[in-house]
Amino acid sequence: TLLPQLGCLDTVRKRLWTAAGKRFLYFDFAKSRWVNPKAQGSQPVFGNTNSASLHYDTANDLVICLKAPQRHPKPWGEMFVYDPKANKWTLLPSTFPADVHTKYMGQNAFYSTELNAHFHYVAGDSRNKPATMMAYRYKREE
Repeated sequence: TLLPQLGCLDTVRKRLWTAAGKRFLYFDFAKSRWVNPKAQGSQPVFGNTNSASLHYDTANDLVICLKAPQRHPKPWGEMFVYDPKANKWTLLPSTFPADVHTKYMGQNAFYSTELNAHFHYVAGDSRNKPATMMAYRYKREE
C-alpha cells in the first residue's frame, strides 16, 4: 500500500486531499472515511514530497499540484489543477522560467491564503546551488 505523501486541507468541503504515486484520495471528515474521487482528465503521477506539492487554493476553490522534473537537466516542472466541482485534472501550459533547473527534484512549497500565492523553493540538491524561489498565482481563464 502506498501511503499518501502529499496533502492539503479543503476548508470548503471539509476534506483532506492526499496523493502519492498514481493515487489521489480524500478523507471526508463529516463521514470519517477515505474516498477515491476517480477524477477525469490529466491526473499527474504525483511522486513523493521531494518531487511534488499539493495545495488547496482557497481563492479559486482548486487543488494545485506542482510536479518537479524527475531527471536533470530538464526545465522546471509541470503544473496541474484539480477542480473538485468538475472532478477533473488539467495540465496547464508551462509558465516557468526556462532557466530554472534542478539537479534532481528537491522542492519545498507552501500556499499563502493572504497573498493568494503559491511559493516554491527549488533546491539545487544537497549543495544548494543554484537555488531558486518562485511565486505563482493561478488565474482562471475568462
